[in-house]
Amino acid sequence: MQLNTIGGGAYSVIRNWCSLLNKKWFDIHIIIVSKNPNLILEDYKNISNISLTVINILELPWYSTIIVFKKLYNYLINEKIDILHTVFIQADILGAIAAKIAKVPVLISSVLGYLVNPLPQGSKILKIFLYKTGYSLVKNNFNKILTITNANLIELNQIFKVKKERLQVNYCGIKLEQPSSIKTLRKEKSIYKIGVMAELIPPKGIDVFIKAIPEIINKCPSAKFVVAGDGPQLLILKELAIELSIKEKIEFLGWVSNSKEVIKKLDIFVFPSLLNYDGLPRVILEAWAVGTPVVATNVAVVPEIMRSNIDGFIVKPNSSNEIAMGVCELLSDRDKANKIAINAFKKVQDFDVIKEVETMENIYRELLNG
Repeated sequence: MQLNTIGGGAYSVIRNWCSLLNKKWFDIHIIIVSKNPNLILEDYKNISNISLTVINILELPWYSTIIVFKKLYNYLINEKIDILHTVFIQADILGAIAAKIAKVPVLISSVLGYLVNPLPQGSKILKIFLYKTGYSLVKNNFNKILTITNANLIELNQIFKVKKERLQVNYCGIKLEQPSSIKTLRKEKSIYKIGVMAELIPPKGIDVFIKAIPEIINKCPSAKFVVAGDGPQLLILKELAIELSIKEKIEFLGWVSNSKEVIKKLDIFVFPSLLNYDGLPRVILEAWAVGTPVVATNVAVVPEIMRSNIDGFIVKPNSSNEIAMGVCELLSDRDKANKIAINAFKKVQDFDVIKEVETMENIYRELLNG
């Protein structure tokens, strides 16, 4: 069972679990806390053999917390749940308390990125303090805490003082398709497409990417650019494109339902996130899987999974000049770009979601047997 507040790439990860977990071994119950219950129910209707409960949260945080806790506790008791698997720190805290009172035999957590936002602002600072305090009180309730990167494991051990024996890395994966051949960056191509895909918020660094475009155009005038994603920065980014006189060079796609198809049409994918924001970026894995070479900033798990100039091109965060340099180098040296794409495609085979789910299943059974 997972208790989850919906959001972003983590939501896709959880949907994959629901689809792939062995229904012969496990009776799967999903509890999702959301402000949009109808959207969740519609999205999950095609996943067979699961019991789905959506708790609709209200605008009053303290009152919503009481409602969620009460419904979760009652569910654990009534359904006689054997394993509670929580995702996100709010679920970790509420789930750990409810599971202890309800005497659930096994409690597991998955940390899909940083446990708390490392870049808090304004009123969120108090919320983060409360999260950290609450987590410190329940962390020892978990039989196992899975992280999607070694960097996250170190964070939990060193900052949150979680014992290493409770921690295990389980890289989150994507659904891999086997193409007949890897696409190549053709030398004779007249127009090259360079793009990004992310929620349009400041920590994603999309403005840094846009500021790199004039320099890229100077060296490759025929280049075109794509920004896929939606968010509060959309209008600001469009205004920045006008200010830099590159409006006609950029296509803003908004939210896209099939990220792989968009990335597949790009010649170079750029991951411009700022320091310590993302966990394991699925968009990088998706680019690797379709043979699109990647220029990525040296943040989060990037240096853990990517070797610069071998299966990607790593640049400094918050540097438009370095992004432009990386993109231009790959455009000018197509052989290098193609070799990087081939190496990355081999690397992504280690991030198959089937392997991820099989590891989870083994952990479930070991803890239940233990």
